[in-house]
Amino acid sequence: FPAGALIGAGDVYVIAHPSADPSIVDQSDLTHQYLSNGDDGYALVYGSESAYEVIDRIGDFGADPGDGWPVAGIADATKDHTLVRKLAVTAGNADWSASSGTTAADSEWIVLPQNTWDHLGSRGSSDPSGLTPDAGGETGGSGSSGNAGAGAGTAAPLFFSEYAEGSSNNKYLEIYNPTSSAVSLDGYGFPSVSNGGDGSTHE
Repeated sequence: FPAGALIGAGDVYVIAHPSADPSIVDQSDLTHQYLSNGDDGYALVYGSESAYEVIDRIGDFGADPGDGWPVAGIADATKDHTLVRKLAVTAGNADWSASSGTTAADSEWIVLPQNTWDHLGSRGSSDPSGLTPDAGGETGGSGSSGNAGAGAGTAAPLFFSEYAEGSSNNKYLEIYNPTSSAVSLDGYGFPSVSNGGDGSTHE
């Protein structure tokens, strides 16, 4: 993240492709050229390169999943869809398998059609069926560490609240701060890996 970047209390931070639709770019806090084609994993991490904690994931850094990862029982849901985190989720989840789930009930995500951007820019601004806290699924992620080490400090419970793999370059990531205080993004990063785990990373 750029030096001095922060997420306000209860606010979101949007990372968008620079050539996305103006309605997306206008909501963005940062533009980033390398956003997912559906099979590129993202993590939200805190710490340093040698000692860090994985706070949340979209996809994983394992083998190439093909066109995309399944979410809520929908094949290739990370491609040509928008994913919105259920309002019941209050923290990130470093276990992508647990986060993505196998059914609409046990997934932490709602899978919406491609180019659905109604929820971009604020968490819970609208509340369609399936996004309410009692809509099923877990009430919060595990927040477990991936490669945490000494000196990594304590991360705030930030998490990915929305992800879009839209047509053309209409792609974005949204990160939510559920706390009552602004959080500095110094020490946070959003590393990615292309085509699952082929070793090509962008930070």
